[in-house]
Amino acid sequence: MLDQLEIMTSKLNLPEDVKARAVMIYTNAYKEHPVYGRPLIAFLVASIYAACKERKLPLTLDKITFITTQRYRTIRTEVRRAYWRINTILKLRIANLKAEDYIDTFCSTLKLSGKVKEAAKAIVKDIEKEGLTNGRKPTVVAATAIYIAAILEGEKRKQLTIASVANVSDLAMRQLLKKIFEYPKYKVKGVK
Repeated sequence: MLDQLEIMTSKLNLPEDVKARAVMIYTNAYKEHPVYGRPLIAFLVASIYAACKERKLPLTLDKITFITTQRYRTIRTEVRRAYWRINTILKLRIANLKAEDYIDTFCSTLKLSGKVKEAAKAIVKDIEKEGLTNGRKPTVVAATAIYIAAILEGEKRKQLTIASVANVSDLAMRQLLKKIFEYPKYKVKGVK
């Protein structure tokens, strides 16, 4: 199984320390509480996700599951359960990633400039001050900030493209955009 874990981490191009931590998480969880009746692959993927979160690598659980397994749709729920179980067994102290942590990754994937990255980070800080991010996924906040920043910097991208890269729904982005555009600072011509 550890060979499979090595293959999965290689597909994700993860640093060596994250690979080692994923192996440690998996072996410790398996020693503490063997995983009877659950797919082992789900625990492998969940271990990788836990290691990424500990090292503050902005990879979503869905993205890791999609890249590392061929049975994405059938195993997705099992991976979520496995992650919860590993967290419960090992009592991992994992801080949730913030929207700013995702901005660099998303902008790189979208081939946006450094100006857009900085503008998106500033937008995130502004909307956090206003309390508009409460109860929203950080990936939605990051995607929405990137969308606004790209428009303001003249590197416009389609909302659906950004939503796809961030693995969020465009509806969630539109709802946050509606709230943000109520503030005069972010009124942008031609954007609804």
